[in-house]
Amino acid sequence: MKLSLTYNSETLLLYTANSASFIGKVELRELLKKLPESMHEKALRFRFDRDAYNYVLGRLLLKKGLKQFGLEQEL
Repeated sequence: MKLSLTYNSETLLLYTANSASFIGKVELRELLKKLPESMHEKALRFRFDRDAYNYVLGRLLLKKGLKQFGLEQEL
């Protein structure tokens, strides 16, 4: 989800995702394909699925935000 907030004529974009809606529906390894290999090992070390999904989804949202502003998306 993307939220747009305005404060003092400045716009802030906020991207959110509910990891619970991904668990059991989207394989973590499928999401990892969209991230650099260097992040795969860390994501797979989390003890709980929820934490791994939060980590991966957070990085994917960061990439999306960087792309939105035309910035380098390499994490």
